[in-house]
Amino acid sequence: MYFWHKLCFALSKSTAMKKLVLMLSAAVLLLSGCISSKQYYQKGEYDKAISKAVKRLKKNTDRPKEVWVLLSAYKTVNQADLDRISYLKQTGQPDIWDEVFQKYDLLKKRQDLVKTLPQKILDDITFNWVNYDKDVIESQKKAVEYYYTHARVLLEKKDKMSARQAYDELRRIKDFYENYKDVDAMLQTALELGTTNVIFKMNNQSMSVLPQGFEDELLTMTVKDLNRNWINYDSREVSGRTYDYMIFLNLKMIDVSPEHLKQYEYNESREVKDGFQYVLDAHGNVMKDSLGNDIKVQKYKTLTCHVLETQMNKDAIINGTVDFYDNHNSQLLRNEKITAESHFNYMFATAMGDLDALKPETANKLNRPVPFPNDLEMIGLASDYLKDAARSIISNNAYILK
Repeated sequence: MYFWHKLCFALSKSTAMKKLVLMLSAAVLLLSGCISSKQYYQKGEYDKAISKAVKRLKKNTDRPKEVWVLLSAYKTVNQADLDRISYLKQTGQPDIWDEVFQKYDLLKKRQDLVKTLPQKILDDITFNWVNYDKDVIESQKKAVEYYYTHARVLLEKKDKMSARQAYDELRRIKDFYENYKDVDAMLQTALELGTTNVIFKMNNQSMSVLPQGFEDELLTMTVKDLNRNWINYDSREVSGRTYDYMIFLNLKMIDVSPEHLKQYEYNESREVKDGFQYVLDAHGNVMKDSLGNDIKVQKYKTLTCHVLETQMNKDAIINGTVDFYDNHNSQLLRNEKITAESHFNYMFATAMGDLDALKPETANKLNRPVPFPNDLEMIGLASDYLKDAARSIISNNAYILK
C-alpha cells in the first residue's frame, strides 16, 4: 500500500497522468472490495466475514456457502467473546467492566445484524437468540461506577499523571452518560491539576533601548497557538495560577550598524538608427544602382547617459539565549542560543542624458530615494525573526516540560 501511495503521488504530478491515477485508484478500491466472506473467515476477521455474508444473502438468499460462513464465523466469534467475558468476571478485578460492556455490546450488535436477514434465511438456520440488554446496561453502570470512584482516588493524589489518567476516565463516563453526578466539575479539576503551566518572560540585558510595545508583542506572539494537550503557555502571569516552568528570553546584545552609502558612476551608450544618407561619387554626385535608383545607406547616432547608482545598507542583530527553568527547584534545564537579524538593502539610480541609452536592467534601477530606517525600526524588524526563532526553540524543547 505504501508503494501504491508513492506511485500515485509521482503520477499525479503530471497532468497527463491524472486520469490514469484515477483509474488505478478505482481499480485498487474495486479489488479491495472483492474480498469474499470466506477469505475474511480464513484470516480470522470474523465480524467482517459476517457482515459480508449478510450483505450478500440480502441480495440473494440462495447462497449456501455464505450461510455456512455466516454460521461458522458467528459461532466462533461469539464463543470467543463469551469466554473472554467469563474470564474477566472470574478475575474479580474492578476495572474489567468497560471491556465486559464492549463485549456485550458487540454480541448485541452482531445479533441485531443477523436479524436483518430475510425471513427465509432466518427460518432455515438455527440461532440461539439472546437478550443482551440487561447485560449491556449492567456492565455499563458498573464501568461508570468504577471510573467515577477511581477518578476520585486519582484526583486525591494531586499529581499531574494521576490527574491526566482521571481526566481520561471521566471522559469515558461522558461517553456513557452526558450528565453523571459531578463529573463536569471533576473534569475541570483534573484539567487544572494535570496541566503543565509555563510562563514566558523576557529579560533585556543588552542595555539597548527597545521600541515601544516590543516586549509585549514579542512575548504574546511567540507563544500564541503553542498550547497543546496538557501544556499551557502564558506571556502574562494569571493570578492564582501556579507555574511549573519558566522560560526566559534573555537579550544579551543588540547591535545596529551605521548607515552605509555607496555610489557608483558610469556611462551607458547605445547606437540607434538615425535616418539615411546618399552615397556620393568622387565628384559629389549621388551614385546610382544598376536600375538607376539613388544609392543610400543607414545612418546611426550614439545615445549616451550618465548614471549615478546608490546602494543603501543598514543591519541589526539581536543575540541572546532562551533559558528553561524548573520552578519547583529553580534548576536550569536547557539553555539555547538565539540570533535574529534584519537587513535594509535598497538601491536606486539617477540618470542624466538620453534615457534611451540605458540597458533594461539599468532602467529598472531608476527609483526614488528613501530614508534609512532608524535604529528602533531596525530592531523592530529583527524582532519579527526573533519571534519565529524563539517559537521554534520552545516548540522543539516542549518535551522537557512534563
